[in-house]
Amino acid sequence: MRLRVAYLAVAATAVASLANAQAWSVQSGATGRLEYNDNYFFVPVDTQSAFTASITPFLTAARRTETSDVTALIAVGANEVWGDPPAVNYLSGRFDLDGSVREARSTWAGKASFVRSADLQNQASQAGAPLVLAYTNAASMAGAYTYAMTERWSLGATVGAYGNRYEAVESDAALSNNHGFYASGNVGYAYSERTLLTFVTGYTFYDSSVARGSGVTTTIGAVHQFSPQLTISASAGGFWSNTEASDNSLAGGNHLREVAVALGDDGVGGAALIKDANIHVDDRRVAD
Repeated sequence: MRLRVAYLAVAATAVASLANAQAWSVQSGATGRLEYNDNYFFVPVDTQSAFTASITPFLTAARRTETSDVTALIAVGANEVWGDPPAVNYLSGRFDLDGSVREARSTWAGKASFVRSADLQNQASQAGAPLVLAYTNAASMAGAYTYAMTERWSLGATVGAYGNRYEAVESDAALSNNHGFYASGNVGYAYSERTLLTFVTGYTFYDSSVARGSGVTTTIGAVHQFSPQLTISASAGGFWSNTEASDNSLAGGNHLREVAVALGDDGVGGAALIKDANIHVDDRRVAD
């Protein structure tokens, strides 16, 4: 059993930027959190309870013009833990930067983020508890470009990358650091003011201490807005993926190739029905 009880308080103040009061909006404040956990390390035996008190000052800034938008957030938290566990106090933090620039026919957008926190993570090996408490450092960045060729036709591209690093709070748990990147291109056609047709193709790559893999996807979709309250979309596509265990993985160098086709339709609230027909080619080899 893992019981968590938390109380959250937020205080914020808005301050006009001295550089340009009309263009920039700056807000500062702090959040406070008090949490009790009867199984702090999420272990099946020898559980330890603890209280965690956190205070996180933050600063946000936003600037909006007719052709651009920029928002930024920075927050650093002090987390004090007391109870049965030894001293496991830690610093948490978050940084976000998001922006876009619009021209006559082009739109550029980008986002970068970094988050440090203490979260439950899956172990890389099967020994011990499946989840352990770990300090998580997650970084990501992405960019997108859209070009309107005509009133109906548009082209777009998206690229991004991410990385995650983990450190167990108290144990010798094997955690799988990972990183990856992705890229995609899309074509859009505005059939009418309420109907949009799209074609998207993309590539992804993933690498960790357990496995690495890559994949290619293609999707054709349609979105129709019946009213401001009702929008329906449908899509059809397929993907190819190739996954293999890392050399130092307990899996022993196994390979898995997968090809699939899928049909989907979305309704109100984003509910989706996916039907897959999968073809697996499983090439398993014994490690030397």
